[in-house]
Amino acid sequence: MKSELLIIRKCGWTPWLAVLCAAFLGAGVVPSVVAQDKDKPDPGAPELKRAMSGLLSAIKDGNDTKIAELTAKVLPDATKVAKGLGPGAEVEGRQKVQAFHERMPKDGPALARLFSAKPTQTEVQVHAATTEEMAAYEAGSAAFKEFPAAVKGLAAKGVFVPGKTYYEVEFLEPGNEAGMKYHLFYWDGSGWSMLGPVWRMLQ
Repeated sequence: MKSELLIIRKCGWTPWLAVLCAAFLGAGVVPSVVAQDKDKPDPGAPELKRAMSGLLSAIKDGNDTKIAELTAKVLPDATKVAKGLGPGAEVEGRQKVQAFHERMPKDGPALARLFSAKPTQTEVQVHAATTEEMAAYEAGSAAFKEFPAAVKGLAAKGVFVPGKTYYEVEFLEPGNEAGMKYHLFYWDGSGWSMLGPVWRMLQ
């Protein structure tokens, strides 16, 4: 009787719903709607700026352990590379990008040196453009002003995911318009990843 009351409390008083729910509970089954671990939505440029500001602070502090930890988070594995590339990348292209990231340092001082900034570069800027905006590369747009020209052709070929937003991250001196840029960050569903200069691998 206690177990029946427990089922009613969990499932509501509607008889057919209680029976259906009892079947799930009795079998130890969790409905797929609950069990699925869906990708989280892209939190946008402010959140990426916050994350990269933390990395820049670690660089300024000379904290190699923290730099390496934060750097490792944005270097994608094969699964995350796949989430950053569109159908136009094709198998060979995906393999080249994956191989590029596999050659990246995995720990130690070498990993901590992948990102750098001059002592005077204390500001972080983040520039956003969708795949379609990169393909259009319209004069005056963020894609035109902040992204390398090589992304235009790649976006037009479908190398990037349709409708997805990509970001350029820049470390620069306050008041300056140009600094140290890092290319093609994107939200991989659970965190930030960076494709890097993929045009060098795909041309």
